[in-house]
Amino acid sequence: MNRERMQQFLNELEGKGYSKESLRAYRTRVGKFVDFMDASAGLPNSATIPMLINAHVDLLRLSLDNRSINNHISSIEHFIAFCGVRVKAARMARRGHGNEQADVVLTQAQWINLHQVIANYSSVRDKSILLLSLLHGFRLRELRNMKVADVLDTGTEILISVPTDRGRRIEYVRLDDEAGQALRAWIKARGRAVTGVLFCTRDFRQMSVDSFDHVIRSCGWRANLVLNSRVLRYSCTRPWEAAVIVAS
Repeated sequence: MNRERMQQFLNELEGKGYSKESLRAYRTRVGKFVDFMDASAGLPNSATIPMLINAHVDLLRLSLDNRSINNHISSIEHFIAFCGVRVKAARMARRGHGNEQADVVLTQAQWINLHQVIANYSSVRDKSILLLSLLHGFRLRELRNMKVADVLDTGTEILISVPTDRGRRIEYVRLDDEAGQALRAWIKARGRAVTGVLFCTRDFRQMSVDSFDHVIRSCGWRANLVLNSRVLRYSCTRPWEAAVIVAS
């Protein structure tokens, strides 16, 4: 059925005067998604399409660059619109945008389920990133710019220093016990890396913002949610602004 819809879609594009090269590109991009969709959830609908696109993009990241991925997603969104599914729902998986804050706040049941998924993570690095986002609402760029030297382990609690007022003052965020334990485990597993950044890749390079975003979206896929940093920030239980200790 999905193959039939794809052929109808391509016929419509051909009737609109699309070039053979464009049609070939659409056939390749949409065909991959249709194969993935057939193996996952059948016909597209507004409830399943964001999760499907999210999972499909995760697979594309293994072999394609960001530009190629964006081209794939644009073609997929065009096909989804042809199928009668709201494009806005599909685009949320790609851009993480919502018009209202209420659209990106997790329900209590979703939060509990997501928290359980994170608790079962085997990667101590990703677990730390997710807990700092979910429990304290740190932004992606804040996580990316954290240094090992910013972490103060007193033995009973963990504090993270954050510059404020254009660097004229240093404040410390007291971490939740669970987030603190996860971060302590990551620092131990990380060892004496050659880089000073807190979160790094396996070859000790600074993680990109896209890499942090990928960690969050992959977690959402495991929890059957369309997840991004805004969702975690709006749904966090203890924003770091409310857990600040001003340094003396």
